[in-house]
Formats: sequence, structure tokens, C-alpha cells
Amino acid sequence: GELAALNSQHQGVTIETAIDKAKAEGRVIAAEIDYLKQLGEQNGLAALNAVLDSRQPIAALNAQQSKPTPTPTQDKTGVAALSAEDKYAADQLGISHKDYAALKEEDQ
Repeated sequence: GELAALNSQHQGVTIETAIDKAKAEGRVIAAEIDYLKQLGEQNGLAALNAVLDSRQPIAALNAQQSKPTPTPTQDKTGVAALSAEDKYAADQLGISHKDYAALKEEDQ
């Protein structure tokens, strides 16, 4: 009895480990976890692994679908911080972009 309980407990940990690994690889969605646990408990770890191994990873499950927008880096002159409108205004005023950026920083 005790050996059967330990064996069952070990198989439960192994089933969860297999499911967690497949989830990390993008082969399992959260809604399937209970079903897959029952499958492993009823039919054994080999049956569960056969199902999981046959699945192709879904990129959307383990990666970002879009890249985050990079924040503009500002060089020492501050020119990178100017928008197209700011650059146009500086040109219309007849001052350099660097000077316009300095004036703009003073206002903030």
C-alpha cells in the first residue's frame, strides 16, 4: 500500500513536470491543463507524453506578439528629443535644432 502511494505521488509529480515543460514550450494552453492531468492519471505518463510530443509549439503562447516600442535615445545635444514639428519650428525661427532643444528643455 505504501509503495503504491509513493508510486502514485511520483507519477503525479512527473505528470505535472511534463505538462509544465510543454506549457513553457508553447504546446499547452491553460484551459487544457486539467484535461491533460486526468489523461496522465488515467492512461499513464506514456500516453500523456505521446499526446504532448505530437504537438507543435505555438509561438504566440511563449513569445510576445509585438515588439515593444523603443524609447528614443537622446544624444548629448538633445536633438533626438525634437519631433518633426519641433525641427520645423526651429527652421522657421532660424535657430539650430540644438539651440531649439536647449530652449525647449528650459521651458520644461
